[in-house]
Amino acid sequence: MKNENYIPLKTYRLPFLEVFAHHWPWVRSVLILSFSAAIIVPIMAANSWNLWYLLYFLPFLILALISLINLGRWFYYRLRSDAFKAEAATTPNHAAIFGGPPGTGKSLTAVASTYEMAKEAWQQLKYEHWLLLNRMRKKGYVETERDREVREAYDFYMTHSGIPCLGSTISIYSKRLKRYCYKFEFAHLAQKKRLPYRMNAVVDEIGALTSVDGARKRQEGNIAVLKVSEHFKFCRQFTELRMIGTEQDTKNVFIDVRRVVAENRIYKTHKTVLKPLFLKWVFDKLKNFFTERGELTSMFFARFMINFDKFIKASGFFQIKYGVSVNTETGQSADTGERGTIYLACLTEWEYDTRAYSGAYAPLEKEIEMDVFDFKGLMKEDMLGLLRSFVEEKRQAEEKRKVQEKKN
Repeated sequence: MKNENYIPLKTYRLPFLEVFAHHWPWVRSVLILSFSAAIIVPIMAANSWNLWYLLYFLPFLILALISLINLGRWFYYRLRSDAFKAEAATTPNHAAIFGGPPGTGKSLTAVASTYEMAKEAWQQLKYEHWLLLNRMRKKGYVETERDREVREAYDFYMTHSGIPCLGSTISIYSKRLKRYCYKFEFAHLAQKKRLPYRMNAVVDEIGALTSVDGARKRQEGNIAVLKVSEHFKFCRQFTELRMIGTEQDTKNVFIDVRRVVAENRIYKTHKTVLKPLFLKWVFDKLKNFFTERGELTSMFFARFMINFDKFIKASGFFQIKYGVSVNTETGQSADTGERGTIYLACLTEWEYDTRAYSGAYAPLEKEIEMDVFDFKGLMKEDMLGLLRSFVEEKRQAEEKRKVQEKKN
C-alpha cells in the first residue's frame, strides 16, 4: 500500500577523499612496514641473519616499530568507535544531559549518539510498519491506536524530506542521505505540536528551553511548563521520544527535567588522536605561503587547499573524556567516580552547525567598532571602568544627579 506522495529515501556513498583519509593512518603504517621489510630482509638473508647487521638499519627499525604501534592504535580506536555507535544506537535511556565547558565535546557526542539512535529507530519503525501491512491485509482488520501511530509516523517520514526519526534544535546534515534533520522546538516539549512516533532529538543548550525558572512558573500554574514537565516524565510512553540535552551549566536546567534524566555526563576534555602531523605541517606551510601571495594564488590553489583540509580533518579519531554524575533534584550533581573515554572516527556521516547561535549576536547588524591603542598601557578611565566598585559608584552618582535635577 505505497503512498504516491512518498519521497524516495536514497543513500549515497561518502566522499572518496574523506574515506581514504580515514584509512590513511593504517595504510601509511603498512606501506612503511613493507618498505622496511623489503630493505632489511634481503640483506639479512644474504648475511646469514647476522643480528649485528641490524645496527645498520636502526632508523628503519625504529620507524617500523612506530608504524606497527600506530597500526595497532588505528584498529583499537576503530573498534572503540564502532562499539560507541552500537551502544548509542541501542541505549535504554530516553533522556540524558551532557554538561561541561565549551569545547569539551558534549555537542559532538550528543549529535553522534542521537544520529545512531535515529538510524536504529528508523529500522525499528520500518519493521513495525512491515508487520502492520500484514495485519492490514487480513479480513476484519480494525486499526488500533498503536497501528495508527506507526502508520502516521511512517507516512510522515516518507512524505517529508528530513532525516527519518531525527530532530534537533541545531542544524544536522546527513552526508549519507543528503538531508537535514527536523526542527525540534519548545512547542514540541510543551505538547503544542505533535511529534511523530520514535523521534530522537538533540536539545542543544537545553537550559535555554527549560530554564531553572520553570519551577516558579509551574507553581504559578503555567500550563506550558506543566506540559513540559509531563512530557519529560512520560516521553517513552507518549511517543517513544529519546532526547539528549547539552548544557554548560547543568544547574540551569528545569528541576522537573533533572528529576527524570537517566544519565548525567560532565565532559572534561576533547582532542584528536592519530592525525597526520606531517601533512598538517605541510598544509600550514602552504596555507601561509598562498595567503601571503594574494588573489592570484587563490584562483588556482583554493580548491586544492579545501580538499587538502578535508583530508586532514577526516583522518584520525576524536578522543573525548567525561565523568558520570548522580541525578539529584537540586542539580548539584555529585561525581560518582565513574569515568569514560569515547573514541569516535573523524570521518562521520553527519555534519552539524557548530555556530548555530551566531545570528543571535545583538550588535550583528551594526558597524564594527574598536579603538586602537595609541600608547602603551591603559588610561586611568579605562582602568577604573573595569572595576565593579567604580562602575557602581558612577551609576549611583548619576542617579543622585538625576534626582537632584528633578527637584530643581
